[in-house]
Amino acid sequence: MALGVEFAGVVVRTAVADGALPGGLDAFAPTLHNYIEDEHLFRTGFMSTREAGDLAGRLCSLGLPGDAVAVEQADGPLPDWLRRGEIGGHRAVWLAGQDPGRLVRPLQSVILRGPSRLRDAVTAMRDEEGVEIRRVPPGEQGGGLFEIERADALVDLRVHHPDDDTIIFWADRRQERNRRCRADIELLEWLGAALKAAGAA
Repeated sequence: MALGVEFAGVVVRTAVADGALPGGLDAFAPTLHNYIEDEHLFRTGFMSTREAGDLAGRLCSLGLPGDAVAVEQADGPLPDWLRRGEIGGHRAVWLAGQDPGRLVRPLQSVILRGPSRLRDAVTAMRDEEGVEIRRVPPGEQGGGLFEIERADALVDLRVHHPDDDTIIFWADRRQERNRRCRADIELLEWLGAALKAAGAA
């Protein structure tokens, strides 16, 4: 597989990180926002190279060898263990010597808006095979929170009604589930497509 990249990012070989970081990646991955991984690499994205450089320095201070950590941005230089290209119109990186295969997109959340008639779109998804929907009681802001689950994937969906004519859907994956990001990202993609098919945009 390959990892989608945007702006600046830190890319690390997972096997090295798992052996070098205190508690391994199971302990460290949930501390990182915008984290994605495949079988060989993990990547955390940032809006600036300074932030990416800060994380690279932190990883090295925790015991990772410097040659296992790369700061990736646009057409900047890469270490010999990393390759960059385009997959399905998206910039991507993958481990040298491996087939890039499918892309793990750097998707953290999906936000869509639609007419209020879509308020039943979420409950209608219960008819989809393998999809479980659990409603969490509404918060102080109104609307509701749902947990959407399919097989090993889980995402949260917040539904907000800012006025009588509009509904907003905000789905995101949980940072503590970063090691399960591939399944959760696929569920986010499916959920976004289902809501768009119902009329959200």
